[in-house]
Amino acid sequence: CSPIKKNWRPKVEGTCWDPRVKVFLPRSVTAVYSGIVDLVLAFLPWKIIWCLPFRKRDKFGLVALMSLGVLYISLPSFLPAVSG
Repeated sequence: CSPIKKNWRPKVEGTCWDPRVKVFLPRSVTAVYSGIVDLVLAFLPWKIIWCLPFRKRDKFGLVALMSLGVLYISLPSFLPAVSG
């Protein structure tokens, strides 16, 4: 709002954004940020797995199982941003 005081005193002269924008934009940004952080933290252990002294088949199995976790984490995080 302009002036800033209008945010907590609605009767003050000035202009504000549409209230729907104030609610939708922060929720969307938070949902996307949360989804990105979740994905980064889910993919981070993959580097550790590749350094382990396992057979490649076992490594691929672990990565596949972790990928299921990535889907479980990422879909609910990004759906609020997409659905509006």
